[in-house]
Amino acid sequence: MNVSPSSRLHDGFQAVLMFALAFYIGSLVKTDALHYYLAPRMEKWILLCPILLGLMAVFTAYRAIAPEDDPAVCGCNHEMPKSAFKRGAIYVLFLLPVAFGALLPNRALGSAAASTKGFSLTSPLQDEHVSKEKAALRPAAGEAAQQAASKPKSAKTAAQPAKVFAAPDAYNEEFARLATLLYAEPVINVTPDIYSETIGAIELFKEDFIGKSISLTGFVYKDDSLGQSDGEFAVGRFLVLCCTADALPFGVMVKSPANAASFDKDTWVKVTGKINLETISGQQVLRIDASSINAAAPPSIPYVYPSADSVAAFEQDQQAQ
Repeated sequence: MNVSPSSRLHDGFQAVLMFALAFYIGSLVKTDALHYYLAPRMEKWILLCPILLGLMAVFTAYRAIAPEDDPAVCGCNHEMPKSAFKRGAIYVLFLLPVAFGALLPNRALGSAAASTKGFSLTSPLQDEHVSKEKAALRPAAGEAAQQAASKPKSAKTAAQPAKVFAAPDAYNEEFARLATLLYAEPVINVTPDIYSETIGAIELFKEDFIGKSISLTGFVYKDDSLGQSDGEFAVGRFLVLCCTADALPFGVMVKSPANAASFDKDTWVKVTGKINLETISGQQVLRIDASSINAAAPPSIPYVYPSADSVAAFEQDQQAQ
């Protein structure tokens, strides 16, 4: 079958694009950089892409150079649009991620992205859409009960709690149980694996947590729209559900101690202090009256993710200590 040079040229160009995409995704996997773009639960779906794209590229490249009588050159593939503009638009869709990947460094989102997306001083888990995403991560009730029963309780978690919080509704039951465990801690250490859940649990019962000690790490976020006064800034993190396109920036206000060093935006810091409340734009939000603020090394994985079971994760952390 006679195949036009134009069709072979398109096949060759498509093969190059698929090879480039395969190489780019493979490089992200090899350099452990997928976490800059995807949540861990989504990474497994892209691990095979370099292999599949490579195989498709090999076949497409062969079709571009195969002789006329070869079965691969059957002419049964979809025709390219006749419009040069439409053909170019299709190729641009594939060229852009390759070009951006080659020209731009892999880096975590920071203050610029937080300002564009809209920085929140409350946990994103209180949002209805985000709560549904988190609910999808949870195991079935029977499975969850079986897992909980099979895990040994540490002496700390098995002891009678100092205060038991009652959930205002069914959705907040996990937050109430987590708040009960957090309240018993001499210092609430906000760990990355249940970062947003910890902030959400404290927010739900914020009046009860006033004066409790807390320690957390995040990047410095400063924005005049937050209405912060002198010596105040926010310590932020990005909550990623599926990929960084849906990343939600949030954090907690921090009041610096007297004569404390000033930190530039996007600097990673570890803050220790007492929980307090502040009213910003008519909304009561958490504030940490810091006793110490120290520069911290950026974490290898800068984002935080929803936990399928924050209570189980907290108890596991306690057992590991």
